[in-house]
Amino acid sequence: MPFPSKIDISASMNNSSCYKSPMLIGGSAFKKGGRITSHGGGFSSVFPFKNKNGKKIAIKCWCNDIGDVKLRMVMISNRIKGLKLPYFLDFIFDEHGLIVTGTIRPIIAMEWSESLDLKEYINNNYNTNKVIFIELAENFMKMVKDFHLNNIAHGDLSHGNIKVTSNKNLLVIDYDSMFVEGMDGLTDNIKGLPGYQHPKRLNNLKVHNRLDYFSELIIYLSLIVYNESPELWVKYYGTEDFLFSKTDFYAPQNSSLIQSLLLNKNSTITYLTNYLIAALKFDDICQIEPLEDVLDKRFVAIANGIINKF
Repeated sequence: MPFPSKIDISASMNNSSCYKSPMLIGGSAFKKGGRITSHGGGFSSVFPFKNKNGKKIAIKCWCNDIGDVKLRMVMISNRIKGLKLPYFLDFIFDEHGLIVTGTIRPIIAMEWSESLDLKEYINNNYNTNKVIFIELAENFMKMVKDFHLNNIAHGDLSHGNIKVTSNKNLLVIDYDSMFVEGMDGLTDNIKGLPGYQHPKRLNNLKVHNRLDYFSELIIYLSLIVYNESPELWVKYYGTEDFLFSKTDFYAPQNSSLIQSLLLNKNSTITYLTNYLIAALKFDDICQIEPLEDVLDKRFVAIANGIINKF
């Protein structure tokens, strides 16, 4: 059975007679300029929605197959609720949520967060907070260490999927690509944005707890670089990437950005850039180490003068 288009889903969200889920009935989708408001990527559409109690929530419906959607969403929801970590928003899966082109489609209803995404937050605050990049790097490190301790991976870490609260705490959204315990063997269908992912992610077949290791390195290193050279933020803010692009990853020897970072006076930047170059030579993303392990080794590497010998 083919998946509906985003236009079809929007039409159904705009028609209350298509609502089947109790989370939809009695509510209405937000509109702007008379048109229904939606967000999303290649696999789903997400709608700001006011439920029957007047509370703003997010409604997601899929326009592409993520594979075993019911199994994934139920397992992820149960794990998130059980862990009670501060980085996730609770959600409810309803297999019989919305009629789209005559077929009942599943949805999820999630808490709505008004927090800005990582890029938006930085751009609004970096001129007035000179340590913002270090603060975010520290909070990001804490978050990914908690992920590792609890054997979970987001699978699509990027600026748009990371939100920053007013007190600089981090939230992640969009859980379609997640791995939690018990999901071994499920397919890795959502590969993430190229500017955050190892080129060999395209060859990865199954979800696992190491999905984030490369994107963790990229985000953390980028924050450290921006702290050292905040003028670069103006240069790269308008791109779809955070700092690095897929071109940098496919040909690091030709990347002016990567080559300049190898000459940086900050030894942590040069160390992590060298590790990045080494990691790009791996044939399997499972060979990449978790961020905290990479960082734990940097002082020994720097002291022994081996940062250029990966």
